Amino acid sequence: MAITLFISAYLLGNLRFAYLTAQLFNLKPPHSYGSKNPGATNVGRQNKIAGFLTFLLDAAKVCLIYSAGVYLVDESTAIWCGMLTTIGHIYPIDGHGGKGVACWISLLFILSPQMALIYFFTLLLFYQLIKNLGMGSILCVTASAYFYPDSLNSEQMIAWYLLCLIILISHRSNIQQLINSITGKLT
Repeated sequence: MAITLFISAYLLGNLRFAYLTAQLFNLKPPHSYGSKNPGATNVGRQNKIAGFLTFLLDAAKVCLIYSAGVYLVDESTAIWCGMLTTIGHIYPIDGHGGKGVACWISLLFILSPQMALIYFFTLLLFYQLIKNLGMGSILCVTASAYFYPDSLNSEQMIAWYLLCLIILISHRSNIQQLINSITGKLT
């Protein structure tokens, strides 16, 4: 059963709701503007409501598969399913995916609603201060690798660390941008 759930989780992650919301709101396809990522942040560049809807739908993917994992197997399997859904979102079969932040915050919300709210509002605050969600995402995901939900056992911690690492890898262009801006100021 767990293998079937893992495959289903990855395939569910392949659903990119950014394209659906772009169509619903008569927006340009996400791959044709901004960061070219099919994620909530990029859709939000054209329409904030469409971006928020994309965020909710991407987050719902993780909630759905996590619930199935808990119901059909156990919580550890469910956490791995959440991670695999995020991998499917970032690295879909047929092309370029999003950066996985909505999936990450959804799983965090399931595991620790208080921590998720802190990180979510930190993201929003960071965006208000510097108008860059990517940098806020890097900060929050990195922090969550150190300040993680205390309910996790050692197996679940491995999944959590891998999830954080994968999301940081998906933000490598943002990290490079940050490094360039720092080195530019130092020279």
